Amino acid sequence: MELVSLRENPIAEITETDEGWTATCEEIANMTLFPQADSWIFGANIPGRKNAVMFYMAGIGAYRQQLAEVAAAGYKGFETG
Repeated sequence: MELVSLRENPIAEITETDEGWTATCEEIANMTLFPQADSWIFGANIPGRKNAVMFYMAGIGAYRQQLAEVAAAGYKGFETG
């Protein structure tokens, strides 16, 4: 799969239109011990903020594969502008 170059096809904004990506990130994080602690990794250092998964924890290879699949599907689950 070939990734779309943002230099050739600039995207000013990308917004998740469903909870798929967030749910995937949460599912992966829940396979670790990170959610068991009040950690800055999930935003616990910000008063009043609910802990949330802020990144993909399955490794760079799996992340790049996910990005390629999302791009190849026309950024399914995201709205670009």
